[in-house]
Amino acid sequence: MSAASGILPSRFIGQTLNHVMTMKLIEEFEYHLNTLETAMRQTKTWPNKSPSKAQLASTAPFAIDTLSFFEWLAYVFVPKCHYLIAMGQLPGKMAISPAAQMYVPNCPESILVSLLALDKLTERNKK
Repeated sequence: MSAASGILPSRFIGQTLNHVMTMKLIEEFEYHLNTLETAMRQTKTWPNKSPSKAQLASTAPFAIDTLSFFEWLAYVFVPKCHYLIAMGQLPGKMAISPAAQMYVPNCPESILVSLLALDKLTERNKK
């Protein structure tokens, strides 16, 4: 049957379902990203001072040679994720929570929980 007869082609339905699922994942990702920001502010781990351009230019993983892990979260990770959300995208598969445990042994649990939720939402991404 055709769309003219009132029945949508299965290809269209599949594309629509994929779009709806992607948008739901993006909304859930944004929720957990906002939860991370709140947790960082509540635990007073959100940095008070912005890093310099030179510090932000680091090519080391998590900019660990120029920034603290929390500075990297606040000034690199969070803004990049907000940008991707605005573009209707999710980051590629990531594992930020293990890095937090490695670089910040006393990382507050609320931050780890948020990072783990964000990691889980990107598990199916291949980017």
